[in-house]
Amino acid sequence: MPQSYFLSMSAGSWLRRASVHWIKTLSLPWSADPTGTESRSILAWFAIAGELALFIALVYLLRLETDALVRVLLVALAGWCVHYFLPQRYRLPFFVLLSFAAIAAVFANLGPNWHHWRFEGLIDAAWIAAIGLVLIGIVHLPIAFGWRVLALVGAGCGLAAARMDWIATPWTGAAWPVLASMFMFRLIVYAYEMRRDQRMATVSERLAYFFMLPNVCFPLFPVVDFRTFRSSYYNADRHYIYQTGIQWMFRGAVHLICYRVVYQRFVIDAADVHNQIDLLQFIIWPFLLYLKVSGTFHIITGMLRLFGFNLPETHNLYFLSSSFTDFWRRINIYWKDFIMKIVYYPLYFRFRRWGESVAVVSATLLAFLATWLLHNYQWFWLRGTWVFTWNDFLFWMILAVLVTVNALYEMRHGRARRLRGGALSWNGALQTAGRTIGVFVVISLLWSFWSASSVPQWLSVFETVGVEGPSKTTPALVLLTVAAIIGIPALALARGIADRQYSFRRSVASVGVCGLIAVCISLPGVRDRLGETVSTAMADIRAPNLNSRDNANLERGYYENLVNVGAFNPELWVV
Repeated sequence: MPQSYFLSMSAGSWLRRASVHWIKTLSLPWSADPTGTESRSILAWFAIAGELALFIALVYLLRLETDALVRVLLVALAGWCVHYFLPQRYRLPFFVLLSFAAIAAVFANLGPNWHHWRFEGLIDAAWIAAIGLVLIGIVHLPIAFGWRVLALVGAGCGLAAARMDWIATPWTGAAWPVLASMFMFRLIVYAYEMRRDQRMATVSERLAYFFMLPNVCFPLFPVVDFRTFRSSYYNADRHYIYQTGIQWMFRGAVHLICYRVVYQRFVIDAADVHNQIDLLQFIIWPFLLYLKVSGTFHIITGMLRLFGFNLPETHNLYFLSSSFTDFWRRINIYWKDFIMKIVYYPLYFRFRRWGESVAVVSATLLAFLATWLLHNYQWFWLRGTWVFTWNDFLFWMILAVLVTVNALYEMRHGRARRLRGGALSWNGALQTAGRTIGVFVVISLLWSFWSASSVPQWLSVFETVGVEGPSKTTPALVLLTVAAIIGIPALALARGIADRQYSFRRSVASVGVCGLIAVCISLPGVRDRLGETVSTAMADIRAPNLNSRDNANLERGYYENLVNVGAFNPELWVV
């Protein structure tokens, strides 16, 4: 028989199988199987895709991030629509291909304005992939582990020399923050796990871990643990994973909106502090700017959940910490886990022969010292310069002492616990609220000290405060009102109500309706008709430019400089 006959037969059988597959998919109910990971529903597909489209529209209309995030989100939306229907064995390789496509799309400016694409951007993307593959390959060299570490250190020194422009490179400066954010910490975690975990990771797992889809548009990236990254992959019902990711992305958008309002309206310079109200505002605003970091981290982990990585939260109500150890557990959880694994536990077990207290104190203080050093290491790779300041060092050492004292107290007296879903007594609730307010005030003081340009400048603010009547009270009163009306009740709710049972339909309905309302309000024709107050507030939210303080001195806190690294890297800003 002719060859065309067999081709037509194979094509016909493929079409029949595909038709049966789609009919079965369409016939499934709109619900998530609580025990399975492979249930499919076309209605669930439409719902999640619609929510993601609403999120992209919100980011675009409010200019919550750069155009790079919009391009990555468009790649993610198109990829997820295909990824949903792929057999599970093909999903991880597809995610890797999608991640490389996102890198190319961002650096080459591929997207709606494709006619302005940049060829040099493709070169940068190719070099990021090539250097990354070499670094991963070094970890797997067939030599002793110590020699592999030495080879990694040598490669790092060579890249550091190039980062300081001692060596000419064929790639532009835009590639450095992205390459650094992919490998400066994850390579440490990866090498650590490769030495301890004998389970062989697949090529797709390795590439997916380093070249994560959202990484290209977020130089400041959470330190994802490799073991958690692997073990969390589709370890629960996938509709639950997807929908939780959507929720986190919208929660991140709320954080970014709050950050914009604080940044544009409540930031006050040290020179403008004249009375106690101004001083209170000066103390509080730097800590509130951390919303930028928690917002972007929520978007990152939410986007990863859309592709099956059931990762835990990166932050958990850190403004409502009731102790300093509680604060350390709640803020930047991935960093805490990284330091505990790489620094704290090895030191703790080494020092434990001299007693439990000695081990806790020594390991905690050295862990915070390592945190300070690694933050400077991170600054170098993302910004290309070293920065050592006294207020930076003192911030971490003071926080280390507070956490150490708190840890010793908990070790000797125990940590207050309650049964799951149990309500606190009025006495316990008041004590917790008092501790929470105290921790918030102390952390705010420390954060304002950390964000100051120098120690003398920070101290001078307290020396020059007068006793005249309040000035510019509105921003400060708003902050106090938010702390009193929202903060304390939120703490009571978080500690007094049991976790609600997950409902896919309820989640889709609430997120979809709220997202649709937010997008409608963000439309130019709608927001201009809602009055001057709404228009002014929306203008503040949509303003990505520097506020008056930063326009005057271009000085920001540690995280502000890292999250907005593109503003100080013209080549990265272009992409």
